[in-house]
Amino acid sequence: MRWWITMNNVQTADWVQGYTRNGELVHGFVEAIDIENGTIQIHVVASDNEEAVGTGVELKLRRVKGLPESEIEGQDSLASLIDLALATRDKEWFDQLTARLNVIRSRNSQRGQALGQENAAGPNKPGLYGLR
Repeated sequence: MRWWITMNNVQTADWVQGYTRNGELVHGFVEAIDIENGTIQIHVVASDNEEAVGTGVELKLRRVKGLPESEIEGQDSLASLIDLALATRDKEWFDQLTARLNVIRSRNSQRGQALGQENAAGPNKPGLYGLR
């Protein structure tokens, strides 16, 4: 996990949390980086100030902490992130997410086919789950 962010380890679309000049806690993703001023612009998705949600906020790097990347497993979660990637016009992120979704769908399809063959006896019939 990244702790405090420096210009060397922050990129557009990274998830971060930090504090505004007014002390509001904000959580969001990086939209832009200003190297000269040592600031980043984030799109706020959660905050203790509800009015900040959905807006862009500029923060000093020293007041921002990177968040760990979480493993997204569910198709619904990935679909929501794909919508977000489209909304932010982040083609690279969109491509990564759709590739991940395709892998999950492929695995689910293979599992479904395997289960269909194993359960050919049908529910509540001998032979189900190895019972005889």
